[in-house]
Amino acid sequence: MLEAAAISDMYTRGMSASEIGRRLGLSPSQIFHRMDRYGIKRRSRSEAAYKKRNPLGDPFHIKRELVQEERVLKSVAVGLYWADACKSNPLSVRISHTDPQVLRTFVVFLRDICGVSQNKIRVTLIVNHKMLVKEAESFWSEQLGLPVAQFSKTTVLKGKKGIHRRIQHYGTATVQVHNQKLRQLLDR
Repeated sequence: MLEAAAISDMYTRGMSASEIGRRLGLSPSQIFHRMDRYGIKRRSRSEAAYKKRNPLGDPFHIKRELVQEERVLKSVAVGLYWADACKSNPLSVRISHTDPQVLRTFVVFLRDICGVSQNKIRVTLIVNHKMLVKEAESFWSEQLGLPVAQFSKTTVLKGKKGIHRRIQHYGTATVQVHNQKLRQLLDR
């Protein structure tokens, strides 16, 4: 049973079957066989990949004890998230808008309530063909307090009659954090 405890401990700390096998002088298939025999629950592939990418645990820490101002911020931000139609990617938390104040509120929520490191927040832009990309990136960078280095490639829409009339002068920005686990928590 000492072997079972050792395998369980290493696996719980995030080690893969290959890593455990190297430590114990066994093959990965022997580790899996022993895990099944000892009743140690195995991770799914996505759980294993998440553990591998985040060896120190989740890259966010949702704040539980909130003061009144933080509860209001959380309510507003979650409402914005739920009202937004950017739910096509199940691996990220994102909202799009033309109003910088809306997106700034969401950035503060991600950073202060969800505990997401500011350098993990990404921005993508969609701008009209008449807009200078550098000018739009500079505007949104200043408004959101995020460096242009965290912006993905900006999409420039070609000038077709009647398309995307709602795009504001500086375009539409999408604020996003790529983390499936955070997405699942916000979707509850």
